Amino acid sequence: MVFHGGFSRGCRTCLKRRVKCDEGKPKCQRCIKSKKECLGYRDDNDLAFKDETASTVRRANASEPRSPWSPTGSTASIRSPTTSTDLNTKFSVSQLSAEDMDAIEANAVQHFITHFAEPAARCNASQGVFPYTTKFYRNATPGSPIMLAIVALALTLTASSSIYSPSLLRRQARIRYGDTMRKVSEALNDPVESRSDGTIMTVLLLANIGTFLDTPSPIPHSIVHSTAAGHLLRAKGPEMAKDDELLQLLMRSRLPLAFSHTMRALPVQDLVDDNDPHALSWAELPIHVRTHPTHMLNSLILPVCGLRARVKALLSMPVNVSTMAMASSLVLESLDAESRLQGWLRGIPLDWKEEIVDDKGICVHISDTEVLWPCPGVRGLSRYRDAWVSNQHYTARDFRSFIQAMILRCAAWLSGMRVQDMSPIQIESNLALLGFPGLKPIEALQELIDSMCRSIFYNLGATPRPGQENSDTMINTSSNNSLHDLRPALGGPFLTVRPLMIANSAIVIPAAQQLWIKSVLRIVGNELDVSTASIIAATPLGYEHPLFGS
Repeated sequence: MVFHGGFSRGCRTCLKRRVKCDEGKPKCQRCIKSKKECLGYRDDNDLAFKDETASTVRRANASEPRSPWSPTGSTASIRSPTTSTDLNTKFSVSQLSAEDMDAIEANAVQHFITHFAEPAARCNASQGVFPYTTKFYRNATPGSPIMLAIVALALTLTASSSIYSPSLLRRQARIRYGDTMRKVSEALNDPVESRSDGTIMTVLLLANIGTFLDTPSPIPHSIVHSTAAGHLLRAKGPEMAKDDELLQLLMRSRLPLAFSHTMRALPVQDLVDDNDPHALSWAELPIHVRTHPTHMLNSLILPVCGLRARVKALLSMPVNVSTMAMASSLVLESLDAESRLQGWLRGIPLDWKEEIVDDKGICVHISDTEVLWPCPGVRGLSRYRDAWVSNQHYTARDFRSFIQAMILRCAAWLSGMRVQDMSPIQIESNLALLGFPGLKPIEALQELIDSMCRSIFYNLGATPRPGQENSDTMINTSSNNSLHDLRPALGGPFLTVRPLMIANSAIVIPAAQQLWIKSVLRIVGNELDVSTASIIAATPLGYEHPLFGS
């Protein structure tokens, strides 16, 4: 996620006094002049994680659960809680003992293993989003990096599975996130540990945790971690084809790698590369891996990184015969990438297909005075098999949006103007000059954003599930959905933030739709305690990043 703010590097004394620090080394001059003891500076890990700050503790104490929270029951217990404390209890941080917190963590891990690490049979479940974690967890030693990472991710995802769960879970996840960072830093300095499967797994989990925990950084930690995980995994080369766990890591690593590089308009080398003798080749992979829809999708989106990097380079060049030919080539490549992604959508299994259902007047009550209705002008609501499949659709949609934005930027470059300052007729005229008459990228991007808007209610848990569409109960109560009574797909609200961030930068869509997207971001930020969403919601209309920025 994008972080638009900053954080203080001042000394601990000035932070405690809430005064500006001059950041003098080794001791702050403000402390010396005021005859205060300078308590020194926080290291980078402390700066990255806010779990030890007084403000976060106050927020955690203040965030009591709005109503009882109950994890879905499971007969398979990974590790039994040490006390009777469970997540049904309303409590504050000050009321919890170390044993209570151990019990909460064990409960969260059990919930995580049951619903995220082991495939579930019922619709609207995760279908094993993290199936490779169970073996690592069972073999992990207490306090090891992989153990801490799994606990942090379990706490985070357990919190996200119930949108009225206590902020305590997220607060504790941040603490474990910081602990993991410190441990993994030690492992990466060890020539043996840095190449171990457990370390690679830990770094990959950190990327997922960073996505959920909205930890502030000039470069989002999810991007840093996913890039590092890709680097470590690439070194495994052909070894990956011989290990089921590494194959699962491969599947999980390619999307974050593609997204982090596309966001920054940087080319990237795929983890599977037939042209690199030291890399894993497609021929070495089992057929069921090569033909898996997720791997096929990732193979289509990874080239978009390099394509966007070349479009960015074009934008700084003067317009002449040579660069116009370059622009035409880039538009042609963009259209080819779009065609391949459309082909992927046509070829996915039937139970992966998006289903559009009538909204039947469905809305979500946010509070006594606020109601969220479906996006104006967008008909129907999307429904998916589960959160895993919905995220694959988000991925395809997000990268198709990047592709349409690249076409628009090539057209605007020809006139030396910004996309938002040009009319659709001017855009289409410029594309005709580049050899593409009749191309309408504004309409294509509009359709993609409309599709994203249809999916929002699914990730909030408001879209009727199969069998409910014609239910009298559903029809009678569809307009009375309370946000805090809904049961979304596991992790759904948090997985929505990335596509909402991309849609927020779709500067060519109507202002009313931009405002609706911002309202959803604000709701996700304020009601679900995701500060990243709140930050994005606060950006002005016409905000360009990431589609039209960088």
